Amino acid sequence: FSLPIWVVALYYVFVIGILNSYNFMDGINVIIGLYSLVALVTLYFVNEKFDIFAPDFIIFPILASVVFLFFNFRKKAKCFAGDIGSFSIAFWILTLIAGFIIYTDNYKYLLLLTVYGVDSVLTIVERLKLKENIFDAHRKHLYQLLVNEKNQSHLLISFIYAAIQAVINYILISTNHSFPYYFAVIVLPLVIAYILFKIYLKKTILITNN
Repeated sequence: FSLPIWVVALYYVFVIGILNSYNFMDGINVIIGLYSLVALVTLYFVNEKFDIFAPDFIIFPILASVVFLFFNFRKKAKCFAGDIGSFSIAFWILTLIAGFIIYTDNYKYLLLLTVYGVDSVLTIVERLKLKENIFDAHRKHLYQLLVNEKNQSHLLISFIYAAIQAVINYILISTNHSFPYYFAVIVLPLVIAYILFKIYLKKTILITNN
């Protein structure tokens, strides 16, 4: 099918944004492998229902994520995703999500990346508010504060991120509502919880440093 040129341009910017957000989140051990595994397993079950893609197209990246986690799921990782790994798996997942959106005409499948999206977007907003260059390296993501400032375990924080996304995914695939409904009951509460927790975390870090 054909789309207006402005839609194509908007989609292009949107995809580039998601790819970069996925890359931003690749900052601690396990997080990208475990988070991707949750997304891919969810997409596999969705595909079982709609039969859009050949099963192998989803099974192969699932196996790749498992193998990657074998070397990455440890305190001292022996393998890292890097830019190539994070962009590749993100593009693969985006391709699958786009297929389901086109087939079902339901944008709820974008929310399979809710946790990454909320952390990335709100961190960018925070940095813009502080008049920082968003293209410079930083340590302002929530997971970075927890790991670097509060000395929490990489494995624990990665598991929490993946677990929250897994719960969201279960809600998405076990119910059938429109995108605005899911945005209201999933994204907005998560945004509020994220902001409040980050404010609290920064206060505790400030008190500790003083």
